Amino acid sequence: MNMGIMDAIVLAKSIASGDLERYAKQRHADASDWVRLNRRISTIALDSTASSLRLRRIITTVLPILAKVMGPPTTSQYGF
Repeated sequence: MNMGIMDAIVLAKSIASGDLERYAKQRHADASDWVRLNRRISTIALDSTASSLRLRRIITTVLPILAKVMGPPTTSQYGF
């Protein structure tokens, strides 16, 4: 869902500026980054090796702490 929202925002900006080529390049790059990240996350989540199990334990411990420390993201982080 978030990718779709960002697609809409970037598309609207590109239409307004008349630069649809920028939209295609930017969204392709963002989609490629997401696919790479999704593959890594899936590998960690589905792998049963000891190192993946340790990493999952660390992630599930650290992320809630970071969320409390950092708080919710602000809209300025996303440029809109």
